Amino acid sequence: MTRYGYFDDFDEIKVTVSTTFDRKQFGELELIGTAMQYKTTGKSFWGRIGVGGSVTTAPVFWKGLMFFGACDRNFYCLDVDGKERWRFRTNGIILCDAAVHEGMVFFGSGDHNMYALDCQTGKVIWKCPTGGPVLSYAAVYKGLVFMGSYDANIYAADEKSGKEIIRIPTVGEQIGAVEKDGVLYFGYGGGVFYAYDIEKRRMLWTFKAQKRITGWGVSFWGNVLYIGSFEGNVYALDRRNGSVLWKFGVSDATYLPTVSGNRVFFGSRDFNAYCLDAETGKLIWKFRAGNFVTWVFEADGRVYFSSWDGNVYCMHPETGKEIWRFRTNGFLTNVSFHDNRVYFGCWDCHMYCLDAGTGKLIWKFRTSLGTPSPIEPPETGMVRSAEIVWKAPEQEKAREKKGEQQISDYADTKGVYAGAGMGDYLGKKKRGYV
Repeated sequence: MTRYGYFDDFDEIKVTVSTTFDRKQFGELELIGTAMQYKTTGKSFWGRIGVGGSVTTAPVFWKGLMFFGACDRNFYCLDVDGKERWRFRTNGIILCDAAVHEGMVFFGSGDHNMYALDCQTGKVIWKCPTGGPVLSYAAVYKGLVFMGSYDANIYAADEKSGKEIIRIPTVGEQIGAVEKDGVLYFGYGGGVFYAYDIEKRRMLWTFKAQKRITGWGVSFWGNVLYIGSFEGNVYALDRRNGSVLWKFGVSDATYLPTVSGNRVFFGSRDFNAYCLDAETGKLIWKFRAGNFVTWVFEADGRVYFSSWDGNVYCMHPETGKEIWRFRTNGFLTNVSFHDNRVYFGCWDCHMYCLDAGTGKLIWKFRTSLGTPSPIEPPETGMVRSAEIVWKAPEQEKAREKKGEQQISDYADTKGVYAGAGMGDYLGKKKRGYV
């Protein structure tokens, strides 16, 4: 419900507005502010993202095609030059990366279903229902497709028919699993990380962290696996028994570590990208971005990572020295590298393709909705109040002539959000936006 003050002329008038959060009306600073509320409460906001054009996934590739889902409920197939081949409509948002195997692409949707589509045509082969939103990436092993659900289960569906074969109960919502040597590794809600023997269908071991596992995957180096956590630790575990080999702590949540050579890379909500020695956990370098740093990885002798500051960065892997950065108009979570190109989806409703060597834009593709997705606050009863000062048209014209037109020409706001993001509401673009 929204309440507006009433006025009957265009003199300067103050109006008090009290409204529930709506990302369609306001800008990125409110979005980050809402995410920070989740950070403070210790809750996850991924299950509270609404329908909009935002893209949180990175594409996967198959025979000159690329596949990704978006918050507009569509799953897309493009060629690698950005031309759309087909799209498939679900009844829920799609937040995580897909998996491709033998001409089929697998993904989950917020409509509680796992899907398998034909890569060439986009026709549905099957869908498998779960008891909650499937905001999960997929793992494929010996004819089984594994995905996590917010109903606190990991599901395995038959690759050809979609029939449910295995259901693994856990202590919290799940957003994916990784298979290695017949063992399934997963963990997110509840702070428990699991190792499950697929052939024997039994749990091998569990590891309990202090807070949720950052469950967007697992990385391996020999018999060592690496995971992040919302308590601020990166853990190196013996993948045979789950014992802790070392841990490296920072001041905030750590996202998925990736391994290249003898180095471990990861990002954190403390705004830094890190490089550690894979064997000892000793810090080699760190680089500070302008906001949360998410996916960090090395490819072809360079390190790439995305940040909520709206940039994709390219770094030297040994020194952490910046080579280039590319600016978007929204926050970023995942990046893919393919054939000397960098691909990533953005909260600004676009999928991007850059030249990996130079960081120059090759193309971008906009999803079906140009309005970014809303994020519901942790408490649904939360309201926001702002004092808005409407200016008479004569005042605005006078200031435009002086070249002084600013956000406050349209609305002066006071309070928690203090006018943040009104430029987005008015259709203005940030500097450096492509």
